[in-house]
Amino acid sequence: MKQMQEKDKIILRIKHIRKNILKMPAQKLAEIAGINVSSIRNWERGKIDFLTSISMNNIIKVFESAGIFVTQDWLRSGVGVSPCRYSEIKDVTILGFEEENLFRSIKKKMGQDVIVVSIQDESMAPMAHTGDRIGGVIIKDEIEKNNDKNCIVKYDDEKIIVRKLQVQANIYSLHSLTEDEVIYPKEIKWIAPVSRRWIY
Repeated sequence: MKQMQEKDKIILRIKHIRKNILKMPAQKLAEIAGINVSSIRNWERGKIDFLTSISMNNIIKVFESAGIFVTQDWLRSGVGVSPCRYSEIKDVTILGFEEENLFRSIKKKMGQDVIVVSIQDESMAPMAHTGDRIGGVIIKDEIEKNNDKNCIVKYDDEKIIVRKLQVQANIYSLHSLTEDEVIYPKEIKWIAPVSRRWIY
């Protein structure tokens, strides 16, 4: 029963993006995305299993092709960064690469800083591998509420790293997913919980 309710809510979110943000019929969206309109109709009728990451990523790609930024977290639960048009986004911070297509596909939602970084090693596998790009919304306040989340972290002397954040008794620690290495930063400037990943 709970799974059915979750599925119904995802259907409503998909319809919300198409009808209220894009304001276009399913046929038009299908033409832009280069897919059969039956795929979109099946999503909106609940004939597709939304709970797999593959299905979610396919839906995200369709909306991206129509100029909409949306995260898997928002589709699943309705929390996090709300979907918006790329035309409403500006001032993205990108580290480590300058690809034009990626610049257009992740930017800044109004009033929120978004950062994208390139993974340089296997320290965060299997979440992300060397060459993958990950992104998230920068948070400067109430960092402790993101305990046990994989984050892009700026700490101490302007260092930026991707690690799992853990908070115990107001002590912050940054953990690799593949090694025993633990970093205890003197100061955390900001974090960006990982909400998007591109595999290359």
